[in-house]
Amino acid sequence: MRPTGASRETSPGAAFRLRYRSIQRSLLNYFYRLTWDRQRSEDLAQEVFLAAYAKLRTFDPARSRF
Repeated sequence: MRPTGASRETSPGAAFRLRYRSIQRSLLNYFYRLTWDRQRSEDLAQEVFLAAYAKLRTFDPARSRF
């Protein structure tokens, strides 16, 4: 049986995916304006998301906003 949409959206992984999709373009544009290098801006954005994902287990939604 597949989980309901509500339970999937409340999982930390689902929340991360939603946040990734919502800010990916803005973050890429931000880094591009800093570097004027598309490849470098993609690398920097990837580093940010990898660092955030690595800390996902320590994220406490009761103490912070995502």
